[in-house]
Amino acid sequence: MDNITKQLRPKTPEETVRQKILMWLVNDLEVPEFAIAVEESMAHYEKKNAKRADICVYANSYDEIEQKSISLALLVIECKKETVPLTDDVFIQGAYYADTLGAPLMAITNGVEFELYKFDEKDEKITYIDADLI
Repeated sequence: MDNITKQLRPKTPEETVRQKILMWLVNDLEVPEFAIAVEESMAHYEKKNAKRADICVYANSYDEIEQKSISLALLVIECKKETVPLTDDVFIQGAYYADTLGAPLMAITNGVEFELYKFDEKDEKITYIDADLI
């Protein structure tokens, strides 16, 4: 059972990792469930794009010009099963989703390793954030 979408999902190795990360976000980091999207469709951002980001965390902001509340992508997490190493291809996939959604933070994980990155638009750089420093 996916507690975010309230849907039953097949128990695959990757889904097991995703559910583990979702519970960590909600229970340990206290991210509200309403701020989390599971399998966020890229078609909402690029027409005819069938790809989906595993996990996206949103933050609410108020647009003074439009005079309305808007949701901004804050963090995208790409999940792989435990036996998949976090290679450049996994990084590129996560970075693509984060770039498409405009998220300043991106993480990749296989449930054993967790790598967090920050996008610096000013310098157009992607920087690894050492989790031990957080």
